[in-house]
Amino acid sequence: MKFLSWICFALMLASCTSGGKGPDKGVSFALPDLSGIYPYVENSAYSTQLKSCANISTGAASCQLSKLPLIGMEFDQPTVEQIMQRVLVSHDWMGLRFQEYLNEAPPEILTLFKATSAIVIASNIRPSFFLSYSGAIYLDSYFFWLNNEEKATVTKSSDYRSSFGQYLPFKLRTRNLINNEFAYTYPSLNGNEERPLEDIIISTSRVILHELAHANDCVQTQNMVNISDDQSYYSLLNSQKSDGQCAYQKLTDFSPLNSDIWKSLGRVLFHGFEETADQISMSPRSAGETFGADDALDFYSYSTEREDTAISFEVLMLKKLFNVDLDVYVVPSYTVDSCDIQVSWGERGRLAKPSVYARAEFVSDMMLPGMDLDTLYQSLPATFDIPEGSSSCTRDFSQTASAAMKVMKSEPFYPYEEIPIL
Repeated sequence: MKFLSWICFALMLASCTSGGKGPDKGVSFALPDLSGIYPYVENSAYSTQLKSCANISTGAASCQLSKLPLIGMEFDQPTVEQIMQRVLVSHDWMGLRFQEYLNEAPPEILTLFKATSAIVIASNIRPSFFLSYSGAIYLDSYFFWLNNEEKATVTKSSDYRSSFGQYLPFKLRTRNLINNEFAYTYPSLNGNEERPLEDIIISTSRVILHELAHANDCVQTQNMVNISDDQSYYSLLNSQKSDGQCAYQKLTDFSPLNSDIWKSLGRVLFHGFEETADQISMSPRSAGETFGADDALDFYSYSTEREDTAISFEVLMLKKLFNVDLDVYVVPSYTVDSCDIQVSWGERGRLAKPSVYARAEFVSDMMLPGMDLDTLYQSLPATFDIPEGSSSCTRDFSQTASAAMKVMKSEPFYPYEEIPIL
């Protein structure tokens, strides 16, 4: 499913299988048990039906829009209070923190909530996801904790994809930077570190932008006036797909990704298919160069066309709203991570490439029409090739290689893993 962050808690193997793992059998995501969630705002207009409409697992259970309309079917510019009336949580602090986040969030993000029916935050959600049956987004509570008491309620389970691609001879890395510094960090769930609200704004915006991109994929905010409430959300979504109205369909027609090698790798890395002999023999450098020759912004773009669309929107909006630059790079497979791991291939700021930007602009124009994206493009720094053989810890390449390495070795090393999303 994108930003630079650090996470110190150990990943534990946890995969949800669909028929087992094998050459023709991937691994699928299992919905978490949300029986304990409840409306954060009591006695709101939809508090009695929120849970029954959000806690579903089939299209047949999808609620009628007359029972739970999308936020944008009622409000053209939803306020924080109106969005909060659609929030379900497993712990009160999650609702409070989400409200505090919304009070600091850019207005563009509030607008995107028009395409959702509900927001669920729970202690056992990982990864965050959007559900096409309900029209709701489901958020990992890791993004919201500030103190140790809150942290203690957050799951330590790993993402179900954490072991995918383990036999490949390379690993993929992404990181998000602002002026060569981490855009945010991910403190360990096992430590005692606490953090202020300002430390979670960008990381939380990243996951919310991504999930809201999924919500806005087939039901865009500017097209909500004429939606009939005499249908379920799932029926609306299928109708939009049948009519070719989804952003992912239009992006694929406009500028499809072309790398068959990376589409095949995406099945391994993000869906749990077994590695092929050719993939196991692929060099890290070759994997990176093949990725670089196509127009994807992130490796996760090769998960599905929908993820490609969400990534395109997420990366552009993070740059526009927070001036975040994305690094994508490939390193050899390793047993113990350290600053001695060298980059085999990497780029910073692929968004500046004309063909890559055109795809992100195409999606963003559909989801948030009217933004000044020409000025954004003109302000982008040129795409930068991360030097082959440089330390995977190096962020500032304005120094000489030896000086940069000296600086990095004086800092504590943290194994890099992004908090995953769907």
